[in-house]
Amino acid sequence: MTTAIPTLEAITEPTTRSISEKCLSAAWDAFDNHRPELGSKLIWDAAAAALRQLARQYDYDTDDPDQRLEFARMLDRQNGGDRYYIDRLLLCEYFHNNAKIGVMPGEDPSYPAPIAADFINHLLELSEGKP
Repeated sequence: MTTAIPTLEAITEPTTRSISEKCLSAAWDAFDNHRPELGSKLIWDAAAAALRQLARQYDYDTDDPDQRLEFARMLDRQNGGDRYYIDRLLLCEYFHNNAKIGVMPGEDPSYPAPIAADFINHLLELSEGKP
């Protein structure tokens, strides 16, 4: 029996986790440097990557908000999470909106960012088959 040797492309191809972690790290830097729209964009990029990875496993599309919401509803039904997935998805959509239209004066998006980061990690763990 021969052991498969991974190709160079497979070795260097970034994983969804590494992409999400890089985005989150860069988001914290952006928030620290008073760039809330950039930080919000990076939070959203991490969330979108994690959500897309998990949705592929369920054969769902997450290209538009309605598709993402339906996927979150399915996860809530499947996991008995009441509104956990919907609520956390909407929080991530808040970051998406901040990135697109700007942060409202007086808002501090870095405050809810750790909640979004926990959710992103949860999605990644689910897609990796971890509890």
